[in-house]
Amino acid sequence: MNNIIIKLAKESNVLRTEYTQPKYGIYSEPSLSDLMQFALLVVKECAYIADRKEKGDETFDSNISTSWYIKKHFGIE
Repeated sequence: MNNIIIKLAKESNVLRTEYTQPKYGIYSEPSLSDLMQFALLVVKECAYIADRKEKGDETFDSNISTSWYIKKHFGIE
């Protein structure tokens, strides 16, 4: 899994250590609010890339689509 997705999953509490080593012998699922927070972080990450490209950030080639940069950022190629 891409490191950025792992980082966002941890920040939103979707990826927890108890999935591999449960506390008190109980596995817990992420809550709806955790999943919504994860989705929010992913959307913010995509918007950040789109904004940088739109503002003419020198690291972006204007001939390459924004979707390509977003996919590359998340390791989807």
